[in-house]
Amino acid sequence: MGGLGALSCGVLVLLVIGGLALLVVGWLVLTYNGLVQLRNAVKNAWAQIDVQLRRRYDLIPNLVETVKGYAKHERETFENVVKARQRGIDASTVKEQGQAENMITGALRQLFALSEAYPDLKANQNFLALQEELASTENKIGFARQYYNDAVQTFNTRQQMFPANMVARMLGFEPSDFFELEERVESSRGGSPDPPRPQYADAHGLLAAEGCEAMPMTPRQRWLALLEGETPDRIPTDYWATPEVTERLLADLACADRDELYEHLHIDGTDVVHAPSTVRCHPDDPEADIWGVRNRTVDYGGGTYDEVASHPLADAKTARDIHAFAWPDPDAHDFDAFREQIADLTGERIVRCGHYEPFLLYCRMRGMEQAYVDLVAEPDIADAVLGHIFDYYFHLNQRMFDIAKGRIDITYVAEDLGSQTGLLMSLGLIRRFLLPNQKRMADLARSYGIHVFYHTDGAARDVIPDLLDVVGIEILTPIQWRCPGMEREGLVRDFGDRLVFHGAVDNQQTLAFGTPDDVQKEVLDNIRIFGPARWICAPCHNLQPVSPTDNIVALYETIQQHGQLQT
Repeated sequence: MGGLGALSCGVLVLLVIGGLALLVVGWLVLTYNGLVQLRNAVKNAWAQIDVQLRRRYDLIPNLVETVKGYAKHERETFENVVKARQRGIDASTVKEQGQAENMITGALRQLFALSEAYPDLKANQNFLALQEELASTENKIGFARQYYNDAVQTFNTRQQMFPANMVARMLGFEPSDFFELEERVESSRGGSPDPPRPQYADAHGLLAAEGCEAMPMTPRQRWLALLEGETPDRIPTDYWATPEVTERLLADLACADRDELYEHLHIDGTDVVHAPSTVRCHPDDPEADIWGVRNRTVDYGGGTYDEVASHPLADAKTARDIHAFAWPDPDAHDFDAFREQIADLTGERIVRCGHYEPFLLYCRMRGMEQAYVDLVAEPDIADAVLGHIFDYYFHLNQRMFDIAKGRIDITYVAEDLGSQTGLLMSLGLIRRFLLPNQKRMADLARSYGIHVFYHTDGAARDVIPDLLDVVGIEILTPIQWRCPGMEREGLVRDFGDRLVFHGAVDNQQTLAFGTPDDVQKEVLDNIRIFGPARWICAPCHNLQPVSPTDNIVALYETIQQHGQLQT
């Protein structure tokens, strides 16, 4: 018996040692895989920078040749630009690349300063277009650099933390270099650095020698300046309306098309690009859209809306039922047509691409009441539905962002989280089911240098801190200030240093049932209230047919007359 007891004790010891060994091996594998994942994230982030750098290098020769046509005797300036560009192309490390980019920035500043001595060059359309293209690329480099440096910070910190630092040293992981660029370059005249000047001038094609008059901003430059915390020439504007309202305005104001309407009302607006679907219906229901949802057109008197007529996931009982559904293919889109849209962009307006509003689609597929019940009673079903929706839009948006390669400025991330009086669901449910994937979608956009434009209706005050801290939104629309908690003064006080506000001209009462004088007063109030912050003037949601043309005209005429920010 004593021998059997000793044997059992020995076996137990071996089992314990074996279990501990498995735990150690498992930890080593997980730690190693985690470090590899972080290292790959750094490499991917650098690849995004490299794309923009190559695009910048491609633009520089055309720019130099254009300037040469007007300033043939500025040989030293041309040589400096060419040498700096070649140094950038030849750079083999992140540190060398940063040094080369600083040289390029200084050389280009000298090159653009030449335009002040050659008025014909300054007015040359090709020169102006190249300025805009180069400035757009520099803007994308800035955002890609931020994303890369964040990835480097995470990777390097992980290597320094115990006990992962032991694995990192043992397996040969090395810290990555940050991509560091100087905020300003040394003056070409020697001596002290150039004095500070507005960043948007360099970032958006308005490069000029100190003391020179700034050129007028385009709508796109106006938006981008605001997004980067600079002061545009006037408050930017936007336009949201139902098709019926747009058709009426075109007729009432004798405008031939959207661009002429925007010109007439001084609207900056956006250009929206999207890869059209090559599929028109669901494979299991020829009367339904690609999500299996049937719609019916409802006439509400002044126009029509498409309302949901069927919910394809209404009868699903388990997550397995959700996975068995025929989900749409994100590759079933006409990406050649999308490339044509990108090629046709003029660069005049801000470009919006990408869409993600998952819970609205969830409600359409499942039924609104059941969708809300799922969040509490059927979380596995909620995770399955939201997971499939996210995978579709992430893949589609990524393909479009990659094809556009720096031409996209903002992407649309949305969810109607507020009702007229408060949130539609608890903060806990929002954090559990919606914010994580919204953050992933926003991170995808940021990796391409794209700003995050976020939409939520109603009284959404309580979720704004999460939208800022978790998702990282930059523009918030539509600011329905008549809802509790959405008072403009409070939003400016609490979030004005972190957000661009979009909308805020009330179309529940003022635009719909007020007079032109009422509209003018509200726009003037907004100019005053949003003065310490950043604001894009627009209606707080789509203009409806009930809003008279005179009220809409009063909105845009008032902001045009009183929205100047620079003289």
